[in-house]
Amino acid sequence: SLRGTRGTRVVGSPGAPGQEQMDDHTVADELRATLERDLAEAGVEVIKFELTDLSYAPEIAASMLQKQQAEAMVLARQVVVQSAVQISHDAIVRMKELGHQITPQGEEKIINNLLTVICSDRGSQPVVPLEG
Repeated sequence: SLRGTRGTRVVGSPGAPGQEQMDDHTVADELRATLERDLAEAGVEVIKFELTDLSYAPEIAASMLQKQQAEAMVLARQVVVQSAVQISHDAIVRMKELGHQITPQGEEKIINNLLTVICSDRGSQPVVPLEG
């Protein structure tokens, strides 16, 4: 039956133990196959089948949304980090091109500070060391 088909899929990550990835096309294909098999007994041929709406239980939908949001955050963080590394590199190169003498320790401080400021999700406050 069609109800039996919809209950055989589990929402999960690809490769998760005991779970199979579910998508709209897979569900539609299975529903069509079940429908064709059931209707063939009555001599009915299915010419066209479209799945226009696939609803999930609220807890499943919330879980899927949370997963999508987490994946988006990871991708956004990767972009921020890659950009921060490039900006830090470009800053060191540009300073050297302008004739600034930078020690390896100075480069390390500049890179550390830039990466901290750019990658931080909070505002930064400058800290000035006082020597006395």
